[in-house]
Amino acid sequence: MALYATDDVRKIRTQWSHKAVPRFYGNKVEGTIYGKRMLWLDAHHEAYEITCPKLLIRLFPVPGTEWVGTSTIKCVSTKLEANLLFKGKPLFGLRGTAGHVSGKIYDVSTSSTLYEINGAWNKTITAKNLKTEESSLLYDAQAALSNLQPLVVQNKGLDASESLVVWRSVMSGIVNWDWEAARQAKHEIEERQRDLEKKRKMDGKLWRPRHFVQVDGEDHWQWCHFGEAVSPAPLVMQSCYVETEKV
Repeated sequence: MALYATDDVRKIRTQWSHKAVPRFYGNKVEGTIYGKRMLWLDAHHEAYEITCPKLLIRLFPVPGTEWVGTSTIKCVSTKLEANLLFKGKPLFGLRGTAGHVSGKIYDVSTSSTLYEINGAWNKTITAKNLKTEESSLLYDAQAALSNLQPLVVQNKGLDASESLVVWRSVMSGIVNWDWEAARQAKHEIEERQRDLEKKRKMDGKLWRPRHFVQVDGEDHWQWCHFGEAVSPAPLVMQSCYVETEKV
């Protein structure tokens, strides 16, 4: 999967290129996410490279999903780096707190730790300044999600393969907190995509994406229109206009 998105108002750009490799462990499936995430804060002339933790899907006794493992966030221009550890529930998911995150932010040039990170990605995360011993709120999941509104999508002029058309039912389920509907819609989309891929192979057709090019082997896709404005996608959420393109 590859994605490129921009926020021209805040001067933010992001690019994802992921490939998930699952491993089965009896009562759970653990997906290792290979690839790259880039975040550009153009107003500050900063670029961040981000790795993804593993996705854990518990099948029983309590079904659910969690992020586990490590994630690294690096900024070359500021010489700052964050190392994060995601922990899941122990004891087959029956006890403990889900979503726990801990870590540190340090200066690579001096190897000195500046902040300690602690909290839960599905609740709140705080950062403690080790010099002043003061803690500040870094992220509040409830505040970030409480104002989500139903998606406003105008279908006029959209291609049938446009992400907003293909994934609309999944996004609606997420916004409405209907996780079962979102999962079922995602499954149906994936099955249709598999059928299309089989048909292309039978017909001897080679599919080429319009907006991404493969680099560094088969696992990394890159947006091929750098320097050009992303064509507007009619998606409105939280009064924020977001422009996206997706493979």
